Parts: sequence; structure tokens; C-alpha cells
Amino acid sequence: MKKSVMKKGWFKRISAVIMAVALILSGISIPDGLFAVKAKAAESMSAIWTYADTNDKMFDSNGNKVTQLQKNSGKLLNSDNNELTVDATSGKFASNGSNAYQTNAGTLFTFPIVKGAGRCTITLKSESTLTASDIELDGMQDTTVQAKGNKIYEITGYVNNGAENVALKVGVNTYLYSIQIDSSTSTATTSAAFSDNKLNDFKTSTDKKISAVWDYSTNNTMTAAANNTTATVIQSGKGTYTNADGDVLYIDASKGKFYPDASNKRIQINTGTKLYVPVIGDKAIITLIVNKNNISAVDNTKDILSSYWKVSGRTVRKAECISNTKLDGSYNTVTIECYLTGDEGDIELESVYNSSTYIQSVSVECMELEKTSIKGTITSSSAIPDGTSVVAVNKTTGLQYSGIISDSMYSVDVPVEDEEMEYELSISNPAYIITNGITSVKISKEASSQVTADITIMKLSTKMVTGNITGIADGYDVSQLGVSFLTEADTEYVPEVVMAADKKSYSARVEEGVTYSVTLTGVDDYEITSAHSGISYTEDGVLDITAGLKPTYAVTLNLPDKPDLTGKNIYIY
Repeated sequence: MKKSVMKKGWFKRISAVIMAVALILSGISIPDGLFAVKAKAAESMSAIWTYADTNDKMFDSNGNKVTQLQKNSGKLLNSDNNELTVDATSGKFASNGSNAYQTNAGTLFTFPIVKGAGRCTITLKSESTLTASDIELDGMQDTTVQAKGNKIYEITGYVNNGAENVALKVGVNTYLYSIQIDSSTSTATTSAAFSDNKLNDFKTSTDKKISAVWDYSTNNTMTAAANNTTATVIQSGKGTYTNADGDVLYIDASKGKFYPDASNKRIQINTGTKLYVPVIGDKAIITLIVNKNNISAVDNTKDILSSYWKVSGRTVRKAECISNTKLDGSYNTVTIECYLTGDEGDIELESVYNSSTYIQSVSVECMELEKTSIKGTITSSSAIPDGTSVVAVNKTTGLQYSGIISDSMYSVDVPVEDEEMEYELSISNPAYIITNGITSVKISKEASSQVTADITIMKLSTKMVTGNITGIADGYDVSQLGVSFLTEADTEYVPEVVMAADKKSYSARVEEGVTYSVTLTGVDDYEITSAHSGISYTEDGVLDITAGLKPTYAVTLNLPDKPDLTGKNIYIY
């Protein structure tokens, strides 16, 4: 992919308001939820190239002004000198002399993006229909292509880490009336955002915390996205709910309902409604004040994130309900702890309860945790492959952090929390294990700024084993099916097993020369009937597994009509 030639000052940073005006003037519809609110803390870049603005500003690779590019490359400038690189070596990009650019299949556009971009949207106004199969993207992932009406097509996705630009190749012949790029360091999928003042304070203060509350009161303002007007309820649609501080909660009630009811001091949320909560930092605490009839019993937390609410989002590393306590005679306080990637973005909170839910408020507190380093020397008798890391796994949260090994040294940055956390150290490359030194460290606010843990590692010789799994009846639940390689040998290496998505095959990396027995897990009614003990490999091999139903036995129990069961424990299986 060719990179844009970026000259100093060539690209202007445009506020969301100016961009929205430009879109309206150009006849392009504003993407739902994208420009309603723009947090200043997130750095953005936006540009648009319309035919009317650029038809006399096309240049070839030699700098000559041209009206078409074919079997060569060049650039297109708008009135702000924003530069779009066009590679028509295998396509064609030409002015039709009227209102559009003829764009043939194979034409490649390369767009600049903001440094550290998290999310990007490319908007094309195209005469021909565009689908995902008509577009090839580079520098983006998890992309979607949506038709927005009036010949507008919106391509949205997340920018690959470290990407300096993104590229789009058109796979059909069409006429393009306008081309637009918007990128932001935020990964938010909606306009959910903290207020500008709060974000600025968060960025500059030493107490890296930020919070917001949305309740049922009339101090909140609700806007329907369909017509950008004030609403009292959002049902079968989308919109925003803004509190008095200017914090924005984005509402997707396309399949639900969101109804703040100040007279009854509650918000009605129907099944399928999604709340998008703004987040930033390393950790977020979401608190819901929920009617007790719409939540599990007090102190029961395990069902909250399965039967009542679903938490998801690109910024979420882990979410867990940590408390469900009685607030008063009618409401419970539900607290959800979320560990984050550190990016600015949003969390999706979906109501999955099978009836209407009533809440008094939803709030969020985000924080950027202090960091400390676990570091030390690495001793190894063999060369360590480039890219190998030391991995530190938090034994409480299960989250892992890593640091690349370089020049026989490593350093892993981990968060520091109010409670003491213990981290287990390991090596990212499964062919290496720690044989000596510190393998577990405890981190607390009372600890020093860094922890030293020198370790010695050893390379293991491993072999790959693959095989098919047969004999399990169709329709039997194999969602938890696994294969385990067990050994009584004195070794610290645990074979790594990867199951195919359909559970009909597997691959495993085992230690060379070690004798294993193989078992099935997650299928209580089946056992291995093929060879599965005394398994050892000195080279890569194949081990197909045949499963069969475990034997069953009839049990007859003769009891008197009135047996004396005094003091007896009866178990029925």
C-alpha cells in the first residue's frame, strides 16, 4: 500500500460542528450518533472531497494538473489542501465534466488518519451499490459497510495498531460524488461521551478519576436521533440522554424502549435496549439502582451479567458484577466492575431481562490506575526468539500483562490498586519455562516503585500432535468438550491444546519424550475407546480419538415396605 505524502500543515483538524455543517452543505447525511457530541479529549481528523470542490485540483505523480488518472497515480486536493492519494495503476479515476468522478474497479484510495487512531469511518456517495464484497480495506479491522440512503455508503471499523493511514480499493465500476474520512483516537462506536470540562480535568489532574450519573429527573435532556428533536421516550429508535453536566448516554432502543418517568421516579428499560456508557482509563465502576423485582435476590451476583444485563465493548477486558445490595424497600444497588484497555470509548450495557426493567439511575466512575514495573534479568542457556515476552497474570482478576525480553532484560508494567494483587510470571513462548528465580510477586500501594524478579528459563523440546474426534452422537452438547494430556513425569510443562470450532478435531503441543495419557473433558457420558495411554512423541504426530458411551449398569435395591432410615443418609444419583 502506498503511503500519503504528508506535508507540514497540509491537514487541518476540524471540529465536529464544522464538519457537520460541511456535511449538510454537501448533501451528505450525518452518520447516526457520530457528530451529536464530540469530546475534546479525543483527537480527531476529518476531511471531505466533493466534486464541486476538487474537480480542478487533480494532479498526477509528476505534479501536473490532470482531469483523469489511469494506469498511473496521483492525488486529489480539496479547498483546504487536504490530500487524498489515488492509485489508478489498475483502475481509473476521471472527472465526468459534470458532477462526479468515474471510478473503475481496482482504484485505490489512501487516507491519512490521526496519530493513534482507534476508530475510522469512510463515507462514499456512490452511483453504484456498494457492499462489503465490493470494497477491499487495508489498515482497518472489524469493518462494516452500511447503506445510509441517498446513495451514501458508510464504511466503519477499528484502525490497526500503529497504522499511519488506511486504504480502500473499489471493486466495482461506479461514479463517486464525494469521498469523506473521519478518524479519532477514541474507540467509541457512538456519541456517548463525558463533558468537555470533565475530560479536560481528567487529562490534567493528578487524581485520574471521572464520573457521571444519569437519573430519571427532568435535569436530563433526551434527543431522538431520527429527527434530532427533544423526546420524552425513545422506542424503536436511537438517541442521546444528556445530564445537566453535559455527559452523554447513548441509547439504542431499536428493539426496546427507554422512558424516563420523573413522576414515578424511575426509568423504564425494555428488553433489548442498549445503553452506551462513556469510559476512559484502566477501570470503570458502573452502578445501577434497579427495582428489586427486576433483579436477582440480594447478594446474588453470578446471574446479573447473564440473565439481567450484558456488558460488552471493545474497551472491556473483563466485566464482573461485584455486589448486589439492598438500597431500600424497592430498589437494589448493583455494582459492575470493568477492567478496560485504557482507550477512550464506550461500553455497551444491554438489558436482557425477559420483561421491562425499572431503574432510578445508571452511573459510571472511571479511573486511571497507578502503574509499577516488575522487571529483572533473564538467564537462558539457549537463544531466546525475538518477540518473546514475560507474562504477568493477575491471580485475582485473571488479566495478563506482558513485556518484551530484550538484551537479557524484561520489564512488565502492571496496575496498582487499593488491595494487594499477586502476579504469576510465565514466558509467552510455550517452548520455554521458568526453572529458577521468582515466579510470583505481590503488588500493593505500599510496595516500591518497581519489583525486581530475576529469572532463569529453559527451552523445552516440544512436538505437535493433531487428530480427529469421532464417535460422539450428533446433537450431543459438545460446547465444553476438551482434550487433556496428563503425565506423571517430573515436568512443569503443561501441553497446550486447541480445539476446532466444531469440536471434531484438535491440535496439541506436547513435550518431546514425555509419556502421556489422554482423556476427554466436558462430556460426562463419553470416554475414549481408542488407544489413549502410554502416548509419547519424538516428532510431530497424529492421534485420532474415538469416543464411546460409558457403560451403564442396572441396580436393583430391595427394601422392606417401611425401612428404618433413622440416622441414615440417602443419596440418589
